[in-house]
Amino acid sequence: MGLFIWHYMIKQKSSEKFIELMAPDSIFYLNGHAIESILRNEELQNAGARTGSQNVQNGYHLINFTNKQFYRYNSLSALKNEAQKNWQPIENKQVGVRFDYPFYNGEKFVSKDTVIGNRQYRLISFVNSGAMAKGAQVTFYLEPEMSSPIPFYTIQKKFKGRLSMISIIDQLGETRMILEYLQAPADSPIYKILKEIAQRHPRLY
Repeated sequence: MGLFIWHYMIKQKSSEKFIELMAPDSIFYLNGHAIESILRNEELQNAGARTGSQNVQNGYHLINFTNKQFYRYNSLSALKNEAQKNWQPIENKQVGVRFDYPFYNGEKFVSKDTVIGNRQYRLISFVNSGAMAKGAQVTFYLEPEMSSPIPFYTIQKKFKGRLSMISIIDQLGETRMILEYLQAPADSPIYKILKEIAQRHPRLY
């Protein structure tokens, strides 16, 4: 079992500091399936003036990575108690982490092994040719000795290792998608539901 946190950071050319553009997503995974907890950033206002922001819950996804399917729930209680039905293909998933997003489209690339913070990385760099962010400089940070429990389909069918970060640099600045892998707490209610679903419906996975 494990916990994966997806951070979406951005830095404009005029700034030296990265800011978190969207609320981070948490994905609890177990043996090829996962529950994604989705947050939404909501502005706080007082007398019509913005006073800050807070992250609020925006639903959950039950994901079957093996069959490339997902199902959306509004609450944990619904996820726990409702039958799994009306599965959607993972390419229809528009909210949360886009596992099928075409980060790599067969471009010519340069591979470089390096050490960052006492950890081995393989950097895969290329100029993006896809419709989105065309011409941007893209770099994948992969840990070559690690296996990835979370599939990013267009990356990992070509490159081996565990994806740690994606950097995209264009004329506006730099975007970083940072992947943080943690040990899921055994007493987490999300992990307990995930384990129960896997035991109750083993044929779904």
